[in-house]
Order: sequence, then C-alpha cells, then structure tokens
Amino acid sequence: MELKNVAKRFDTTPMWESYTGKKLRARCQITPWDNPRRDGLTTVRRTISVEHRTLFPLRRAIYAGGVHWIVGDKHNPDTLNNSVTRVGYIVQQAEKGLVGETSQVLENSCKPTFMSRVWVKDVKDVTITSETQSQYFIYYVPYEDILDGSFIQLNGRWHIVHNTVTGVSGLNIAYCSELERDCVHTVKITTDGEWNPITESYAEGVSVSVKCIVTTPRDDFSNQLASRVTIQLGDVRLRFQSGYSQLVDLTTTIDYLGDIWQVIGIQDRTDESFSALIRRLA
Repeated sequence: MELKNVAKRFDTTPMWESYTGKKLRARCQITPWDNPRRDGLTTVRRTISVEHRTLFPLRRAIYAGGVHWIVGDKHNPDTLNNSVTRVGYIVQQAEKGLVGETSQVLENSCKPTFMSRVWVKDVKDVTITSETQSQYFIYYVPYEDILDGSFIQLNGRWHIVHNTVTGVSGLNIAYCSELERDCVHTVKITTDGEWNPITESYAEGVSVSVKCIVTTPRDDFSNQLASRVTIQLGDVRLRFQSGYSQLVDLTTTIDYLGDIWQVIGIQDRTDESFSALIRRLA
C-alpha cells in the first residue's frame, strides 16, 4: 500500500468548474478553519490538497465546499523519498465580477471573472475633498488579462486599476481605488457651429450626449500633464472612448450634473481611450 493511495482515500470534497458548473473528476481536501483568524486576507484564504497530476480548469476557478475559490498556480508538493505523493495549492474565496477597458465598461461588454477583494486602507486627498476613498487589493489568477488603467467591478462597485503584480501564492494582485457608485455618467458636449461669413458669427452648435467614466483627478493621472496644469479643489476627471476625441479639446465645455465645466487637460490612455480633466465654471 503506497502513501499516495492512502492519502487519496481522504479526498472526499467534490469540485466543480465555477464558470461552466461542470463537475471535475478529481476531489480535494480543504484545510480546516483556523479559529484565531479574525480579519484581513487570512479569513478568505485556505489551502487545498489534491492528488499528484490533478488538472484544474484553465481559468482556475472552482466551486467546493459551498464556496467559489480561485486557485493559485504555484504548486507545493509533498514528497516521500523520490516520489511526489500530494500537491497543495493556495486558494482564496472569490466572487464573480467584471473586468474591462474603457470601451467595454461603457458598452456593457466586460468579461465575467472570479476575483477576491481585500481592503487595504482608506485615503484622503485634502486638496480635493474631505471624504475618504477605499483602496483594495483584488486577487485574480494569472491567466486573466487585467491591465493597468483598466476597470474591475466587484461587490457592486467599480474600481480603477493602478498597478498589477504577481504574488508569491501564485495569484496576481491588482492595486485599485474604489470609484463612486454612480461613476458611469452621461454628459452633454456642445459642438461648435459652422462659421457664417455673412453674419460674421458661428451658428448654434449641436448638443451630443456621451457616456463616460467619472474618477477623481488623481485616480487617472500621469505625468504627461503640463506643469502649468494644477489640480484644484472640485476638479473632476472623465474617461471617454477614443471615438469622441474630435469632440473634446481644451476649448470644450461639458454639461455635467447640471453645471457647465471647462476642459483644462487631456491625456491619452493605454486602452486607446482618453482622460479629460474638467473644472466647473463660475
């Protein structure tokens, strides 16, 4: 009787593929709950043990023990002499959310993805507002394509991704800021009318309704801004799809929340969208 066969006898927890609901052939053992755990990452993280050569689905999201888990891709073998008897993996409780770039968010075509959100801290920029903003680590498997500057919806809130790193557990981590609940807005942009040489005046422009993503000025910021552009109290940043770049320049005024705002800065983003810094006109 080999040790690996004895250990396999205790693989009693069935697993399903989270995205399709298909039952996997392999079973697993989930480590017991550790009572001293109180808060933070350790409350949502466990390890699972499976038979050597067990294959997980490509997107590495499983349902086991009544919970969805994302499985790190770093395997930790148990050995006897020269043989691998078991393999352990870090798993983390997950929920299905959405991942997308600017155009996907605004067109409701984001990719459903299982991820895990862990609170890091609340921050406050006193030059902009007295309200705090929550910062999160969002964990996901390495096979998901999440880029800096993209957006994640999880637990009913949108987040903007500032940075992504590979964790030692075999899960990737996106450092994110939580956006306002109503961060997807429709604003009105009035286009310039044509010049009439007879009346020596411009004809009345056309008002165009455009969807955009609202962020704080420092959430979607890079050093491309000219040094003369200084962020002031009350400024807002809007993320637009690239198709509207001809409508928005430094002379553009925007009707946002019933007030007229002036565009004072524009930056291109990596997903072919652009970000406009706007300021309320007195």
